[in-house]
Amino acid sequence: MLSIKELVTEEQDPKVIEKVLPKVQAYCTSNEEVQYIAVQKKTIGVNFSPDCIALTNKRIILIRPKSFGLSLDFKDFSWLHVAEVHMKEAVFGATITIKTTSGQTDSMEDLTKAHARKLYRFTQERKKNKKKKRK
Repeated sequence: MLSIKELVTEEQDPKVIEKVLPKVQAYCTSNEEVQYIAVQKKTIGVNFSPDCIALTNKRIILIRPKSFGLSLDFKDFSWLHVAEVHMKEAVFGATITIKTTSGQTDSMEDLTKAHARKLYRFTQERKKNKKKKRK
């Protein structure tokens, strides 16, 4: 199991990771481990409760705070049902879009480019490993 120290990078707020990680871990099934958490970083204004994307060995979990961060909305996609993951970079940040095999899509904007690239790289590695397993 990863520690908070292993998940925090120079551009992430450790307080956000400290708050989100235990809740994500409580949401995980047996033998499921959090491997990465990307925290949204708005370029304009203050974001007291940023959205996050958690990657586990079993799924992608989108975490969106509600009611000023007092509760969290979780939306997850099993790796088995993830058809495509796209990344779009803009001037100040990036967007990750997830498309499932059933055609459902969801996205998260205002991620730092570094975090979006890491998420994208991770998803592409999962996709590559999935193809190897099929063969």
